[in-house]
Amino acid sequence: MFIPYTEMRGDNMTGYVRAHKPEMKIKEYESYRAFYCSLCRVLGKRYGQLSRLLLSYDLTFFALFACSMRNEEFLFRIGRCPFNPAKKCAYCDYKLPLMEYMADITVLIAYYKWRDTIEDGGFFKKAAAILLLPYFAFLHKRAKKFRPEEDVRAARYLASQFKAEHSFFTGIDSAAEPTADYVSGLASDCVSEPLRVKALTFGRLLGRYIYLADALDDLKSDLKSGSFNPFIKAYQITDGNLEEIFPQCRSVLELTIGALIDAYQQLPQNVYSEITGNVIQLGLYEQADRIYSHYHEVAK
Repeated sequence: MFIPYTEMRGDNMTGYVRAHKPEMKIKEYESYRAFYCSLCRVLGKRYGQLSRLLLSYDLTFFALFACSMRNEEFLFRIGRCPFNPAKKCAYCDYKLPLMEYMADITVLIAYYKWRDTIEDGGFFKKAAAILLLPYFAFLHKRAKKFRPEEDVRAARYLASQFKAEHSFFTGIDSAAEPTADYVSGLASDCVSEPLRVKALTFGRLLGRYIYLADALDDLKSDLKSGSFNPFIKAYQITDGNLEEIFPQCRSVLELTIGALIDAYQQLPQNVYSEITGNVIQLGLYEQADRIYSHYHEVAK
């Protein structure tokens, strides 16, 4: 997810935009993993080994999406995994501006996520965040040097999300809007001019999905802690009526996924489309089913 952390939505950068492996061909899965491993290596070279822990499937998808929209195919080589030298992995062995861009965005997101933890987190999370802030500040300084405009965009997004979630009049749509707007910008950056309008629509729906999936995933914990959650506020959810209200929350997420699939199908199908199509048309439902399982809800 994108930027805010703890009480603010958008904190899960690893779990909501992922491929559905059982329906992938071996070649497709190897390409998918190669993009993931390439981003991991670029992060390590650009920001040091610890930065690899910030790696995200979500931004791996955007690298694939950009290549697909531009119809660019990359060659990969086989090498040893830096984290597990006994394991081999495929990765891009030359300078790749696209991966550098995604690595920089990853670091900017992590920094602002950490800043939000300090401002809005609980006591223990806040204390831990303060201890690690110098490290994230170091990473941010480097990323800001590489991408000053992206740093401004990320900061504005954080401010908009904070304002939306602390407004008395915030509903589900208005709470999801800052994330939708930010992700639409990322999607637009991945395409050439003729595709920007369609990419903006696709990105806006993807951002909305990410926000809502995270909110639904955290619904129980937010009920317990009293943290902001757009579903809790919109439907006045309590422990007593959660089971009754949950199907309505589920419908909101599934309508978003349906609209997102429709928007994706309006985009051209090029190289890596089998992978991006798997993520959007199968992977998002798989993640939704995983969320539902926490509430004893199984997708039909």
